[in-house]
Amino acid sequence: MSFTFILIFTNGYSSKLKIPVFLILSLILIPLFGRSQTDTAKSTPTLQNQYYMKKSLVLITGYQMHQNHYAELGIGIMHDGVVGYHPSTTIYGISNEIRISKDPIWGLKAGIWLGGGVGAMNIGLNLINYTNFKQNSLRFRPEIGLGFSFVRLVYGYNIAITQKEFQGVNSHNFTLNIMLNLKTAIEENKILHN
Repeated sequence: MSFTFILIFTNGYSSKLKIPVFLILSLILIPLFGRSQTDTAKSTPTLQNQYYMKKSLVLITGYQMHQNHYAELGIGIMHDGVVGYHPSTTIYGISNEIRISKDPIWGLKAGIWLGGGVGAMNIGLNLINYTNFKQNSLRFRPEIGLGFSFVRLVYGYNIAITQKEFQGVNSHNFTLNIMLNLKTAIEENKILHN
């Protein structure tokens, strides 16, 4: 739906102009509900000027599934924080993956994960050495998914670096990790002023 206006110019010409109702309503409502800059010295603390950071020692727990199922247990350092509206988490650690089966496979894993943002996106890089106590296979696993702070749900793809024919390791896997706080090393919470 739109309104039609007839414009008459000083030289005698006229022209029709159609303006959508949405545009007219927007131009009327913007001054009523719009916000401008405020003086931060006089304003009260809000979410947009908060700063929070916590560094912790965490217990990494996890479960991986696809063709083979694995349990994960390890230890890591977690940097968890919020600046304004932007949460972020960095976790690096060492853990063990153990295949849940009568023929166990053990994997020693070192990894780093980054997560946060408004969309809670999570990415990670891991290096895992799997063994069935007869053979070893070194794998590189990039991951992508959702999560920040103490939880993450990601998809990963294992890329074989050595022993590509090693059996019992998923090429594709889905992982749920939950980090349990063991000890908080540093915790800061303050209001930022411009």
